[in-house]
Amino acid sequence: MDQTSRKWSKWLKSVLPLIIWLALCLLSTTQLYSIYLFDERDVSLWVIAWWQSTVWLLWAMLTPLVLWLGRRYRLEISNWKLVLPIHLLAGVLLALLHLILLAVLRLAAPLPHDPPSTFRDVLFSSANYFHINLLTYWAIVGISSAFDFYRRWQAEETQGAQLQRQLAQAQLQALQMQLQPHFLFNTLHTIATLTEDDPKLARRMIVRLGDFLRLTLREETTELVTLQHEMEFARAYLSIEELRFQDRLHIIYTLAPDTLGALVPYLILQPLIENAMRHGIAPRAKSGRLELRSERRDSSLRIEIHDNGGKLSDAKEGVGLANTRARLAQLYGATAQLTLTLDEIGDTVAVIELPFGTSQ
Repeated sequence: MDQTSRKWSKWLKSVLPLIIWLALCLLSTTQLYSIYLFDERDVSLWVIAWWQSTVWLLWAMLTPLVLWLGRRYRLEISNWKLVLPIHLLAGVLLALLHLILLAVLRLAAPLPHDPPSTFRDVLFSSANYFHINLLTYWAIVGISSAFDFYRRWQAEETQGAQLQRQLAQAQLQALQMQLQPHFLFNTLHTIATLTEDDPKLARRMIVRLGDFLRLTLREETTELVTLQHEMEFARAYLSIEELRFQDRLHIIYTLAPDTLGALVPYLILQPLIENAMRHGIAPRAKSGRLELRSERRDSSLRIEIHDNGGKLSDAKEGVGLANTRARLAQLYGATAQLTLTLDEIGDTVAVIELPFGTSQ
């Protein structure tokens, strides 16, 4: 939405209640005047317009307060016992306030042919509006609640669509990042070399590459999977890297058993593992170590990916890390986070912390 559209939408929201009340005022005035004409009663149109405008335009003044009450004390199934009495009391008080303001207004600006009246007389003459005022209050609350529900439903639908798009992007990113030319070239080159030197090892590597491709291309329809499922993908990828790097790569899995059933976003770890391999392990001439840890801390799940590359400055905030942060924010808001630090022994550590939850 461009700036002009936003300004137009904001202006429309601010004047729409007034337009509605003016329309009701016009409708009630013409309807009452038609009734008087049908009964052959001699009543001026301006007299009817004055009386009807004071009724409805006073509600136009009270509408912002009613809308605020509706937003502040939203009626829902979970809280209706607490909120309903508040709205019942507010409805009665605003109905009485409307009658008082109506009496004051009609006393302050009486019509020329009206006989002199006291505040009490005008107030009691307008008392028949009390039940209409109650209905009007609840109509405003009901309509505003319906619009609010629609906005929230629309926002949830939009958020769901965004999550689905991000899931598709994550799957595509897995192909783009993990199956990029250098990865395939290195893997196939290793297989070609091993075909003569170690055919048995070459066959093992081909099998693992096939398993990895199968997992990568497998269709997923859910945003959340268990940590055990996510580790299946990670192991398939790292098993190829183990064969490729051989003695230069040591992988350690320190996974708490009670965390394997926890739900995590699908493909949330793969960009972090790829980041550790690319910036931490691959540049090292010496042996590299990669460790995956998981543990439960009260109501949180903590997943750590350690590598002994010790090059935090090289682990840049690329597309993979940025997308991971965005997905965590969409799913969990401020209750989840991704950090990238160096620990006390110089390991680069990527940490994901998110609320602990299972499918049961």
